[in-house]
Amino acid sequence: VEDPALAYDDNCILLRPATQSRFAESNNLSKEIKNNFKKILFTENGKVEGGDILRINNHFIIGLSDRTNKEGAKNLSYLLKSLGATVEISSTPKDILHFKTDCSLIDDDTILVTKKMKKLNIFKKKYNIIVVPEGEEIAANSIRINLLIPEGFKKTEDILSKNYNLILLKVSEISKVDAGLSCMSIRW
Repeated sequence: VEDPALAYDDNCILLRPATQSRFAESNNLSKEIKNNFKKILFTENGKVEGGDILRINNHFIIGLSDRTNKEGAKNLSYLLKSLGATVEISSTPKDILHFKTDCSLIDDDTILVTKKMKKLNIFKKKYNIIVVPEGEEIAANSIRINLLIPEGFKKTEDILSKNYNLILLKVSEISKVDAGLSCMSIRW
């Protein structure tokens, strides 16, 4: 459910998914969430999906991808700034579905990334970076709640378990449809 909505404090922004088969998701979700948020806003232009939005406290990085275009990113950026957030727009490497397919925030200033994402200038000098080992790229899509990480990536588990309380979750079924842990929830 992450792609059609973005939660920020007491606000929820309903997004515009890129594929026509998903257009109704935002409207359907708006009925379910209306009692959970102070304000519900809508992106009205372009296309933008939650999988392309990395939140770092009150700062957001919106990744441009096949699922999020410049118009959608600019529209979302305007809404987030109106709520007091700061925003940067970045490219996403061409062979990555969503920006967060290959990165996730694991504490206030540490981002878990793949080697492809580490090359982006947006991360340099601003954040602590932990690179997942080759062959364990799926582990880069984790969730910062006691640090939920995909099960089966022993090298990544060994690296992170030194400083984090890990909860391992099976992702084999959702991975079959190019989904990761972040795709399955809206967090606020």
